[in-house]
Amino acid sequence: MFRKMIVSVAVGGALLASGAAVAGDPERGEQLATTCFACHGAQGRNDSPQYPQLAQQNEEYILIQLQNFQDGSREDPLMSPQAAQLTEQDKKDLAAYFTAQTLCP
Repeated sequence: MFRKMIVSVAVGGALLASGAAVAGDPERGEQLATTCFACHGAQGRNDSPQYPQLAQQNEEYILIQLQNFQDGSREDPLMSPQAAQLTEQDKKDLAAYFTAQTLCP
């Protein structure tokens, strides 16, 4: 019994270390993204140079930027409070959604 538990923990740790963590859900990300649309445009496409395009952006880049806003290593009066409330799964879902969008409608 103890041996099985050790093997399970070791396999689970290896899966997490290999990046096999739970992936983002783009459908849930779309629901979360409605607040993002005010600045970044519908589906993450906008015409304003003030706000970056999120559509078709690299998923890892989005995750890193959201984490940076959340932990304070990157600050913005609009984005920092938005990122502060996100869970790890929320960030993955948003990244999955925006990555799946195209720049052209």
